[in-house]
Amino acid sequence: MRICYVLDNDPAMSTGGTPIVVSYIRRYTGGDIMHGSRNILLNIILMLILPFRISAGRYDIVNIHDTHGYFYTFWPKRKKTVYTCHNLWKNYHRAVPPRSLNNRLKARISVFLEKRLLTKSDHITTVSSSVRTQIIGEYEINPEKITAIHNGVDTIMFKPGKKGDAFIWVGNNPELKGLQKAIDYSRKKNRKLIVIGIKGDSTKNVKYMGMVENSRMPCIYLMADTLLFFSKTEGHPLVPLEAAACGLNLIATKESNLEIFPLKNGAYNVDGRDAIKISRKYDWKLRSMKYSELFCKILKG
Repeated sequence: MRICYVLDNDPAMSTGGTPIVVSYIRRYTGGDIMHGSRNILLNIILMLILPFRISAGRYDIVNIHDTHGYFYTFWPKRKKTVYTCHNLWKNYHRAVPPRSLNNRLKARISVFLEKRLLTKSDHITTVSSSVRTQIIGEYEINPEKITAIHNGVDTIMFKPGKKGDAFIWVGNNPELKGLQKAIDYSRKKNRKLIVIGIKGDSTKNVKYMGMVENSRMPCIYLMADTLLFFSKTEGHPLVPLEAAACGLNLIATKESNLEIFPLKNGAYNVDGRDAIKISRKYDWKLRSMKYSELFCKILKG
């Protein structure tokens, strides 16, 4: 079975998000990756020629993870196409409304492209049950056409160890991921907060460490004992899974959508020992097997 994965960004140039998800799935399923570019003009060209590149590759399954695969849905002789929805674009725009005219235009375009991918693909996978439910309700798509496969974690790379005495926040979008709320919470609890993913002016109680290579993250997580994750919307985020596999306690908002963990009193407050046990059930090897099984089922028709 030859698989082509389509996404916006090159996994080799990314430290998280969708590209990392695809990298892990591909590790166990094989296949090739076709991605876009951060250069707008080049990205448009790559989107337009994508159907020709896929056709030349003689693939059996095309798994689209981003809007980069939009034009392939028009291809008359396209292969079986599976669109993986990590979260609906409209959720992000509701959580953090675009302010400038340019960003509002980009928001409209992203929702428009996503709608076609959702309605024209042969099958849809979602990274959480909540996203699946929302797609069924808002786009009136047959539930049998949508399969929820939760994201996973590399439990060999991310594993328990001696932990530090601090809170940790990880992300690259402080407004969406609730950095200020994490700072306020840390101050209220009189504990140090380690901030990963963005730069800032460190203080006595808040230490900014900027961008960190993914290979260093297991050690970084163990600098703390608790992850603060106060996101405004998520599909099924990777950071809490990685922190859980390292044995950190998890404190997160309901909107962070850590649905494989128990929700109590409208929030997530998970003990690190329980987090480890749950995360081990979601190793990427097991998650990837579900993708392989689904692809085979779709091919058999």
